[in-house]
Amino acid sequence: MSSKRTLIKGVTLPSIIFIAFTCFFAAVFPEQTQYTLDQIKNFIFVNLNWVYVWAVTLFVFFMFFLLVSKYGRIRLGNNDSRPQHNFFSWVAMLFAAGMGIGLMYFSVAEPMMHYNAPILEGY
Repeated sequence: MSSKRTLIKGVTLPSIIFIAFTCFFAAVFPEQTQYTLDQIKNFIFVNLNWVYVWAVTLFVFFMFFLLVSKYGRIRLGNNDSRPQHNFFSWVAMLFAAGMGIGLMYFSVAEPMMHYNAPILEGY
């Protein structure tokens, strides 16, 4: 039995180098790093928001195409396999996962938002 490695060095190593480089400069030069990352973020939000909108739109149309075409009948798995859960259970699991990630995110984000922006006097 041979173990197949799935590590792709051409993707992993540049990513690790970039993350280490960014973390190093964020630790050593926090103000300059924040300024640079804010400039990059603002450039993307102002100049490239159309890319995001079109990518999402094309993805939705592609998913709809798959739904109504012959490709929507392709099973993921063996030809004789059946879904492990019924449709109602599947939707309930998606809902629970969405609620769970919302709770995990906002359990930290909302208190931090209130901590950073205290209530003003007179309101």
